[in-house]
Amino acid sequence: MKKTSHPYTATAFALGLGALMLILPVRSFADSPKSQSRMSDVREDMTDIQRDAGRQYQEMGDVQREQAEIAHDQGALRQDRNELKEERKELKQDRKEHDAAGLARDQQELSQAQRELQRDQQALHNDRNELREERQEAKSARKELRDDQRDLRQDLR
Repeated sequence: MKKTSHPYTATAFALGLGALMLILPVRSFADSPKSQSRMSDVREDMTDIQRDAGRQYQEMGDVQREQAEIAHDQGALRQDRNELKEERKELKQDRKEHDAAGLARDQQELSQAQRELQRDQQALHNDRNELREERQEAKSARKELRDDQRDLRQDLR
């Protein structure tokens, strides 16, 4: 089973660490140059964590937008297929009735429906590729956030 994380977990963690930094005694870090360096590292890590949490949140929004576009494209595809089916049915009926004008009109409508179906299939394909890219970017943002959190924990030791 795939492990999923809540979208606000990283943000909450970053904010919690920020609050922790506010309550840490400043004097303990001001004692020596080494301590001052550690405090600088901690601040840098906190900034990185907050930036990465924001980036991860944004990436998750991008993924959700791509999923919505895919759902929209799938609906358009279903509609196009139903329209194509209806046009073929009308074409068959006109052939049966030997209606030349209706047959020509239905053939034109069938061609238009086929073009729309192809366009929507291509849009769906493109959206699926974009979703794959957005998911990869979100995965990268999560990894970077974890790395920054690990660095912060090491700096706090």
